[in-house]
Amino acid sequence: MQSRLSNETAKPFAYTACLPAHVTSLAVVAALQLASAACSSSNAGPGPSGVDASVVDANSVDAQPAPSSDAAGADTAISQEAGGQGDAEADSGTYVESVLTLDLFLESTQVDSGAPVADAGGDADDGDAAVAAPTVTTLTITARDGSLPVVTDLWLYTLDGQGNMTPLAGFTSTQPRKSPRRMLPATIAGTPSGLTPADDGSENGTMTCSCGSRGTLDQGAFVSGVTGTVTVTLPSAPTTPILVVAAVEDERYAGAAVINPDGSPGSVPAGVGTPETHTWVSFSRDVAPVLKVACIACHTGEDPTSTAGAGVGPGYNANFYYVTGTADDLVNANFAINEQTLACQMTNPDGGLSLAQCIQSITEAQFLVEPGAPAASDLLQRSRPDEDAGTSPQGLLWYGSRGARYNTKYGDRRMPSTTLSTSPDAGAWDNLPCYFDANPAQFQLLFDWVAQGAISN
Repeated sequence: MQSRLSNETAKPFAYTACLPAHVTSLAVVAALQLASAACSSSNAGPGPSGVDASVVDANSVDAQPAPSSDAAGADTAISQEAGGQGDAEADSGTYVESVLTLDLFLESTQVDSGAPVADAGGDADDGDAAVAAPTVTTLTITARDGSLPVVTDLWLYTLDGQGNMTPLAGFTSTQPRKSPRRMLPATIAGTPSGLTPADDGSENGTMTCSCGSRGTLDQGAFVSGVTGTVTVTLPSAPTTPILVVAAVEDERYAGAAVINPDGSPGSVPAGVGTPETHTWVSFSRDVAPVLKVACIACHTGEDPTSTAGAGVGPGYNANFYYVTGTADDLVNANFAINEQTLACQMTNPDGGLSLAQCIQSITEAQFLVEPGAPAASDLLQRSRPDEDAGTSPQGLLWYGSRGARYNTKYGDRRMPSTTLSTSPDAGAWDNLPCYFDANPAQFQLLFDWVAQGAISN
């Protein structure tokens, strides 16, 4: 059984993909191409990779489900109007979120069960009993702003007959978060954190982009890997409607859609997925001063070859990661280039053609900040306040390595680090609080700036 559903929206809020004009980094070439499409007046239909072209246009009065059949069963394409439109209020310093289009595709398939296979004569082995093939049900979700695929957070629920929401947990995902829970801790050292949206204990979250990278390099050119799509394998075939809520942490967008077990559209509960109003956070006024206070000791953002923050692994130093530079540095500086170039230099000390070829073969691309997605941003994963103001099981999911806060490559993996020592015998691996444990309101500013799209303002 296959079923498709789309909650086609009104014209998107253009600011979400419009990059600053001064951005010239090689790593953002593809992002600029995507931004150009989003910032144009065109509202062409679905087209990017991961968006199914057979989804019916919701704005067409003639749009009807178009049934077909295949070996798996019925295949229906359905569009659902979500309504709403974001807008900015520049004079007041506030804006309203835009509404995302969510495409849902529910599919149940039978997997190989190891049942007897017919021999050359067409008969199954005598005496073998048939084994029922298990059914696997997947829900594929695509989030897009017009035709632009979007990196955002998604939250899954089941709905009962009265529309009550129950978090849907126990699924696996092709784009998992570091943790399926909300990123911001509800308490720090037993005291309410004041952060929002805070972790409520539900483990029902996923992303439309895996944490760590928005693309790869191909012979030095950046190739975007953003499809806006995630496939979730459900713990069992649904018997009640599934609600998908988008952009709970993402402050650029809002959206929600419901798909019934038979693939038909369901009703979104009142008030769910509606746009919210936010106050702009300024990078220059609110964020840069915080980063300089908390991070300047190691991350000067000036010279990757300097010795500030030295000791972070063999040959590494903290200036590989431009934390205290510009907003463009945070969003577009590919720190994997620095790491992998150093590795090439260490393995090709004589330089020459072999070094050039090594650098040219680098494919990894990693960035400190993923606009709109704090949970996919390395900077926020590593600096997140901790529930225990030190090291907690939930915190380790975000910043830990193999279940540990400290290791012999980086020392303290939390930021700002309490020690650069990479030796457990140095007496420096104490479970100490970090800066944002004591200053959660400042982390909220950083979180909100990223969630709003990491604008250079």
